[in-house]
Amino acid sequence: MLITVIVGMIVFSELYSIIGHIYSINYKEELPEVDAFKMLLNSLVKLLKNLIKKQNEEIDPKEDLDSNENKDGAKDSSLS
Repeated sequence: MLITVIVGMIVFSELYSIIGHIYSINYKEELPEVDAFKMLLNSLVKLLKNLIKKQNEEIDPKEDLDSNENKDGAKDSSLS
């Protein structure tokens, strides 16, 4: 899957470049240089960071500490 995403990003980057060149030729106007690959890569990094952050939030370390307490709130003496 990762390879498919990377190849898709490269294809999109090249397609953007081709369209920019066609526009420049037709309208005799230079478009600002945009690195579409870098833009997509930055978006992918942000997406992965958000997914990792979300996964870390789902694993709540306080939940493990709460399981060491009895229902009445007293600490489990076997762990001390």
